[in-house]
Amino acid sequence: MRILTFFCLIVFNVSSAAAQDSSSPPNDPVLGARLVEGVATAHRLWLRSASGAVVAFDRANGERRIVVEQGAADLLRDSGRTLILKSDGATPSRFSVFDPETGFSLTPALRADALGLLRVGPDWVVVTKDALYRSDGGRWRRQAIEGSGRRFGVRTMASTPDRSIYIGFNYGEWGGGLWRIAPGSSKMVEVRKVDNDPCHGPLAAECDPITGLVPDVDHPGCLLASIGLDHMLSHGRLMRICGDEATLVFSRELDALPGSIEAFAHSTWPLFGLAATPDGWLAIAPGKVFISSGGEVQTIDMPKATPFADIQVSQVGQVLILPTDVNWGMSLSGYTPMLVPVTD
Repeated sequence: MRILTFFCLIVFNVSSAAAQDSSSPPNDPVLGARLVEGVATAHRLWLRSASGAVVAFDRANGERRIVVEQGAADLLRDSGRTLILKSDGATPSRFSVFDPETGFSLTPALRADALGLLRVGPDWVVVTKDALYRSDGGRWRRQAIEGSGRRFGVRTMASTPDRSIYIGFNYGEWGGGLWRIAPGSSKMVEVRKVDNDPCHGPLAAECDPITGLVPDVDHPGCLLASIGLDHMLSHGRLMRICGDEATLVFSRELDALPGSIEAFAHSTWPLFGLAATPDGWLAIAPGKVFISSGGEVQTIDMPKATPFADIQVSQVGQVLILPTDVNWGMSLSGYTPMLVPVTD
């Protein structure tokens, strides 16, 4: 009976409205299919892969330049520049903030297992598994943090005007969760909101992979966090994060067939990317785009992709959409959409 039940789950899941895309779209020969993040301006597109490669594209003609072949841990658009947190290839690793336009490192080498780079107030901050390193007049100032140790999966980071640091983890079927380091604190604390069962949400590390963090334009000082998982069944939500408080903002059930397992389970659209817009937000799910403007949410079908260099790109407003298989490595999602907002 258990075997039959499992077989039925498989059959129903294949017919899901959010069925996985296992086809293989074209991809860049250096980056591959496992894209992690991107930075875009009107004239240029930088993409980073899970392998640590960075390739820059001219958006007018598709010409490409290999910026980093391996060792890139993060991209940051900061004060009109695209910066790369880059390893020098030594063992143990030494990371610095690298400007690909000048070819120079902007900071001393940091001997640490760097996870990400962000701007917090006047400082660049490098996050590692057990510390924060702040740029301070040509040197790094270390602040130990407790409650971390998390390393695998995909990480999304953001800061708020009060200088809180938020780190979202995407472990696919193993959850992930959202964590905060408050100003002046040395502790990494989970931002959590559950009733009884953590897997019924709306936000718990056990079951909720964080796929995006952006400023909340409707609530200054707060963030929006997207959740997305497509593994047998799917779920997704958009949460508002203010300090340690989490509030459900958006979730929508799949367009499931009556009587299907998705309808019975009230499966929701998995949100695999999030971008802030001037008057709201844009979230992406397989085949669907959700756009919030003035508090009203509009749903449109995913625009048709067009070839660009060796990849497929579509666009909604000032947001680029590219395929990636990064979530496929941690779930049964297949290829999923990735968002790259166009900035200055």
